[in-house]
Amino acid sequence: LRHNAEAVPTQYAPKAEELKKEVEAAKSIIANAPASDAHVQQLQQAVATAETLIPDLDERGSIWLRFVKSKDDLYDDLEKLENTVSDVLNRPRISVSQAQPRLNKLKEQSYLLDRIRNSKVDFDDLGEALLPLTVVEDELRFMHVHVESIERQYEDTMDKLNAEITAEIELLRTLDILSNELSQCKEDINNPTIDVDELSRATMLNDAIAHLENQKVVVARSEKDRKFVESSTSTDLEQLLAEAKRLLKEIEPRLQLAQPDHDNEDEEDEEKGSEEKPYDVRAAAEVLSALYPDEHPHNVLRNIGFEELPSDSESRSEFDSLDSRSDGLLSPIPDDSTLNEEQLRRQRSRWRRVLRTALPLQALLVLLMGAACLVPHCDDEYCCQLLNNFAKSFDPSLEFVNGPPPF
Repeated sequence: LRHNAEAVPTQYAPKAEELKKEVEAAKSIIANAPASDAHVQQLQQAVATAETLIPDLDERGSIWLRFVKSKDDLYDDLEKLENTVSDVLNRPRISVSQAQPRLNKLKEQSYLLDRIRNSKVDFDDLGEALLPLTVVEDELRFMHVHVESIERQYEDTMDKLNAEITAEIELLRTLDILSNELSQCKEDINNPTIDVDELSRATMLNDAIAHLENQKVVVARSEKDRKFVESSTSTDLEQLLAEAKRLLKEIEPRLQLAQPDHDNEDEEDEEKGSEEKPYDVRAAAEVLSALYPDEHPHNVLRNIGFEELPSDSESRSEFDSLDSRSDGLLSPIPDDSTLNEEQLRRQRSRWRRVLRTALPLQALLVLLMGAACLVPHCDDEYCCQLLNNFAKSFDPSLEFVNGPPPF
């Protein structure tokens, strides 16, 4: 019984009591029998062995009783905790105001989880003292799985409920902010001031509508994954979105009236810009014609670096119409003071046409130079390091020009 793995633990105490009675009977026989008898000596050895076995059986019987008591206490606490969790899981979704007390009730049951963990440690210690009993091994294995399952279910339920409550509170806070912004915008529209124009109000309303649309998607995605907390923001979001669209539609006529003023300002700026551009080109033509009086504009640009210039049919026809004697007329300040104003005006016109053709090429060249600056390059220190490494590889051959020294 003591070393049998298939033994029944409930037999420890009865077997110990039975051995005690047998020992008492054997002692009475030994007392009345001669000590030199061989049977009496064998009986004395059996009594000594039984006396050492009886305390062991009593102890294992006591451990088994405590093991059963610990198992019952564990089952009671596990059942209470499981009922609390099931009460949350088996109910329909509720509002955030009702979910908060339910979360507090779950948190109050944390003492049960602590007690279960402590009882589990004692239960394992008592079970190890009863090994190698098969029934004890089965109880230990089953209790470990059961406790781990209930513990995980409790923690997951509480974390999920807490996360849903936090998400709903955050959605309500965002909804309150959007509602305040929309109320302020509505007040500005009903009481217009000079500081805020209609375009700013329309921009603010468009931003609010985009934010509300985004919140609708967030709420829909959140509701799909929820188990405990019912969201109450969907209806409020729909109302705010309808109100924002109504306000935007209300200010559209005012926005159309204010729009021509901005268009007129843009047209005036464009006209000013278009009036200033010709003066810049004319001034550049004056300077270039003064710097290069006797050279053709194409030759000047070709010397600077513009090899391929697009053809200009107008300038080519004008240049072809002049004879070889008109080459000296390219300068605005010619040697011959008898040149008339018409020739000087024609020369400036040619320079302006050439500059209009060359400016896009100049801009393209600047872009290419900027792009080249972005390309990574090898710095001087790295190049020197590579050269030094290459030179060090020849150290043995430089040190022994005529070959290595003799052994």
